[in-house]
Order: sequence, then C-alpha cells, then structure tokens
Amino acid sequence: MPPSGKLLWLIPVGCLGLVVVCGGLAAVIYGVVRTAIRSSEPYRVAVARASANAELVAAIGTPITEGSLPQGSIKTNGGSGSADLTIPIQGPNGKATIAVQATKFAGTWEYTRMVATVNGRTIDLLVDPPANPDVDL
Repeated sequence: MPPSGKLLWLIPVGCLGLVVVCGGLAAVIYGVVRTAIRSSEPYRVAVARASANAELVAAIGTPITEGSLPQGSIKTNGGSGSADLTIPIQGPNGKATIAVQATKFAGTWEYTRMVATVNGRTIDLLVDPPANPDVDL
C-alpha cells in the first residue's frame, strides 16, 4: 500500500534532517582538527618566527594573520612524533605560506625545515633570528 499524501512530507524532512546532521558533524570535526593543529608547538613556533621575520614582514606587512586551516599532519606518541605542515598566512600587503617539518625526540621538537614562500621567494625561518627579542621561540 503506497504511503498516504499526509505522510509524504516525512521523506524530504527526513532527508533534510540527515543533511543537517552530517553537516553539523563535519563542522565539529573541522573545529576539533583546526584547534588541535593550531595549538601544536610546531604550528605556534612557525607562526611566531614568521611574525618576527623582518624580510617576511616587509613583504606582507603587519599584522600577520593565519589562514583558516593548515594542511598536513602532526603525529605524536608520548615523547616522540613528527610534524609536516603547510600554514597559510596573510598581511595587509600580501599572502605567504609557511612549510614546517619537525621531529620530536624525548619531548623536544627539532625543526628540519621551516620556510615561508612569498611572491615566489623562499625565506628560511630557521636561519633568520627573530627581530623581536620578546617572541618566545
């Protein structure tokens, strides 16, 4: 027996409800991942070094703000781990991308690569000391 006309509204409402629930779940997962990556030491150190780098600041201006979601991964297991991140940043005069690679040994992160790319130019953030001595690296 086919469903009555009075019950046909349940099909689109049920589908819409499923879409809303899936969208909400995706938003929660996005928020958790974003917060976890942004609170990691490799992310924080890279953004601090970029913000303190005179050459990068001259290229994109201040204040430097982070993009919506970095790409890559951070894996930790106790005192060891690895990080491979790409962090979009921007200032009032342009955009740049930070690439970070690090390995964690005995609880301490060691950075093997930390560069910012702006206008096709690469700036090594591990070589250039910060211009601001108050920045905690």
